[in-house]
Amino acid sequence: MSETVVRIVVDSSNARSEALSGERALDRFGHASQRLDRNLGSLDLRITSVTRNMRSLRGTIGTLGIAYMAREIASLADSYAQMNAKLRLATDGTYSYAQATSDVHNIAKQTRSELASTTALYAKMTISGKQLKATQDSIAQATANVTKALKISGATQGESASTVLQLGQALASGRLQGDEFRSLNENAPRLMQGIADAIGVARGELKKLGTDGKLTSDVLFKALNDPEFTAKLNEEFKAIPPTFGDAMTAVKNAAIDAFGAFDKGGQFSKSLYDFATDTTGKMASITSTMQNAGQAISSALSFVKENATTLGLILGGVVAAKIGIFAQTMAVNAVGALVAFRNANIGAVAGAMALARIAPVAGTATIAM
Repeated sequence: MSETVVRIVVDSSNARSEALSGERALDRFGHASQRLDRNLGSLDLRITSVTRNMRSLRGTIGTLGIAYMAREIASLADSYAQMNAKLRLATDGTYSYAQATSDVHNIAKQTRSELASTTALYAKMTISGKQLKATQDSIAQATANVTKALKISGATQGESASTVLQLGQALASGRLQGDEFRSLNENAPRLMQGIADAIGVARGELKKLGTDGKLTSDVLFKALNDPEFTAKLNEEFKAIPPTFGDAMTAVKNAAIDAFGAFDKGGQFSKSLYDFATDTTGKMASITSTMQNAGQAISSALSFVKENATTLGLILGGVVAAKIGIFAQTMAVNAVGALVAFRNANIGAVAGAMALARIAPVAGTATIAM
């Protein structure tokens, strides 16, 4: 029986070549991984910087919000003080200050009007009432009728303020004519119609009466207290439903009373004024503090300007903030995945190289046939 020998020769040159190629690929992958690490580190620093700046901006916005609230509270307290001063000066011993305060609040509530404008009108009516020897009840009635007539006419806040000013000037001068007449005729048509009805003339005749000087303070005051005029206004006013603006006016009126009383009880305005005028040293301290605050705000605004694009996205609201947090979490997970992928590939290449290195250089096998 013959024996057949089969010789198998394995050439390892290709294995060596593949191993060298694997080493070079591993080196390139290593360099790429280092660059990725550097880029990830830079990204982390940028995220940290943005987070730090956002915290600073949030603190600045909070400070500005507190400052705005403090200014509004101070404005309400000032309105309360000015209203009381106007009523005290107007009544001045002739009328009851307590009743004047009560009248003003009742009129503002019943007519859904601002306390400040109602007080201004009542004060002007009171000054004229002194000269006419009018009762305080008639002053209150005239004030309420004017306020209701303006509401029925749909006068804006500016038109109402102009009417109060012009009517006050007319009563103070003793006659309604000229510019005062034109202003009232334009801004308060319901009021002028009521005066005409109370006098017993057509509205078109009022201009001639004004030109002739016959619309005197006494005539106007009596017309504004006319029972028939009052009854018609009350009926017409009932048909006007409360509006959202009326609700906000009521809230503002309540706030004026609340913060005004708070300031009056604590004497905060007086204390602050005394502090500000007490010594120049104290004011110097305030000036220094405000300068530092101004510099801080300026820095914050500069940051906003320099990062307008980023902040425009971030300041979109609470929803945008939550989306940003979600996106950041996804980004971190993605980075983790990249690092894991890199480590897996390094292991794979190293394993391939190890296999290549232990491959036999050459071999012979004898197979019996």
